[in-house]
Amino acid sequence: RRIVCWLCTVSLLVLSLGDRPDTDTSKPDRIGWPSLCPALQELSAELPSYVVRLGDAFEEPYNCSKDSAGPWRLKVDLNAPKEAGEAFQKLHRLVLVFTPKWPLALPDVRFFGFLRSMYAESDSKGFRSAVATKSLQTRLREQAGTEACRWRQSGGCKADGSNLEPGNERPCSKLVELGESGFCDCNGDGKKGKKEPGYNCQKTPGTCDQVCKGRKPPTHYNLRKILSVLHKSLGTALEIEDFYRFQGMNRRFHEDTDSKIRATYAKHGKKHPMLFRSNLLAEEIVNAELLTTIQAAHYETDTEAARVKLLESGLVKEIIKDAVYSFPVLTPSVHNMLKEELQQVHKAKLPKEGTRSKMEEDLEIGLDPRAGPTLEGINVNSVGLEPLMFLLQDSVIQPMAKMLLPTLGIEMESQHAFTVRHTTLDDLHDRRTDDSEITFNLNLEANESGMPMVFCGVPGNPDHRQFKTVHQHLSGHAMLHLGGIRHGAEATIGSHFLNLVVWSYPRKFRAAREPQEDGKRESGPPDGRCVSYAHDRDFGQFGSWPPGKKEKHLGEGWCPHKAHEYQGFKEDQKEGG
Repeated sequence: RRIVCWLCTVSLLVLSLGDRPDTDTSKPDRIGWPSLCPALQELSAELPSYVVRLGDAFEEPYNCSKDSAGPWRLKVDLNAPKEAGEAFQKLHRLVLVFTPKWPLALPDVRFFGFLRSMYAESDSKGFRSAVATKSLQTRLREQAGTEACRWRQSGGCKADGSNLEPGNERPCSKLVELGESGFCDCNGDGKKGKKEPGYNCQKTPGTCDQVCKGRKPPTHYNLRKILSVLHKSLGTALEIEDFYRFQGMNRRFHEDTDSKIRATYAKHGKKHPMLFRSNLLAEEIVNAELLTTIQAAHYETDTEAARVKLLESGLVKEIIKDAVYSFPVLTPSVHNMLKEELQQVHKAKLPKEGTRSKMEEDLEIGLDPRAGPTLEGINVNSVGLEPLMFLLQDSVIQPMAKMLLPTLGIEMESQHAFTVRHTTLDDLHDRRTDDSEITFNLNLEANESGMPMVFCGVPGNPDHRQFKTVHQHLSGHAMLHLGGIRHGAEATIGSHFLNLVVWSYPRKFRAAREPQEDGKRESGPPDGRCVSYAHDRDFGQFGSWPPGKKEKHLGEGWCPHKAHEYQGFKEDQKEGG
């Protein structure tokens, strides 16, 4: 077993070796952290074969002697069952959210990465996330707990507790058909009590839940059983009655563009298969000195000390305090492999969606979380590189953001990764804010001098559109910055860039324009280097419209919000308006 320890989001990454017989560490007198912590320790000691990685319960390490109030969020990466269809055969990231009622209450279950199933309902905003459906919650209640209450079936229409058929007993939540006999064992002791009703084929309780209400002991859920059920749900029906509906959703998932892109590229042939491995380790891809520095910084007593440790390393450069940082991230060999792989993806003939989202149309690159390739960019997750993107998020983006950016207490759960390719002078000089909490921008290929990146203010602040700095984004370096900060690339004739961008989202993500709506009045007219033709209502007052952009964007801007207009604000007007 190989272990990488982090005191951050995924502070324990364990490669699985094999299954272990199910044991239940939960006891009635151990609720919340005293029950969950030993269960996590027991599970991490020997993981089931389908568990690729298991993270700590954020942000508690496995210190069972330490009190913790919860709730607790646990990241886990699972492989699909072998019998699952092709579309399911990938790494699946889940987050389980446990409340202080554990093990008497199931955790909330969230899936990350595109998934279509009767057991997972995709997020309507398209952030590549899904929540457990009612069907999955029902199956978890039935299959992942130790429920005392049981229907004890008998033969010969016996209602007195005799002639039992152990092979036909079932949970109290299951329907008892008319013509069946037995009794409702409300307390689960296996014996018919005086207050436990029996049935002699002439009547049915419906379900024993109905007749045992208020008299049955609570169900105790088991973490190992929960993961087993979730694993099975990633490609197979959990009950025979789910089969036809599951198969219908399964066909739709296989026919989805996202699934087709991954299947098509797999057949095309991956240039560097290593990059697609689900069990990659951070040591295999990330600059060794950077990993050591991150580890050392996490041992500091507070965030400021950790930030200083990173900056004193000489690897991390502070561009704007608490907002923008730059550092080398990948090993040289992995950097070149990733560049070559993405260059090949750009050239491959992959499926495209028939229509483009509003976000794609505005930005004119393949940014939509479910978009196929476009002329300017590709959805990196769709071609099968999602495990690599999650590994970057776990080992670099999350810990660096926690130490360098004001996001203490915020855990990044989902991500959207895409490329931006630029070959001539085009609209990349427009200023925009990202639809992310944290943005990671890795320059894979650039001119020797790098790519100039302009940074301005944050929406909602008086200096939102005021110039802050310009930074030469060098090839091989990543920039980590607040997603909401206004920024843009300055391009020159003949320049050539290929960037990997990873947008990270916490549980509750707010789009960049929302803070502007409840923020402060702008301090004055914007700096001409910080205006956007796609977003600003007054762009024409300070900038020159690029060809074709005025007709498309004039009158469509939202910034500044009407309540926050600076003194003397003048909005662009259409001709004759």
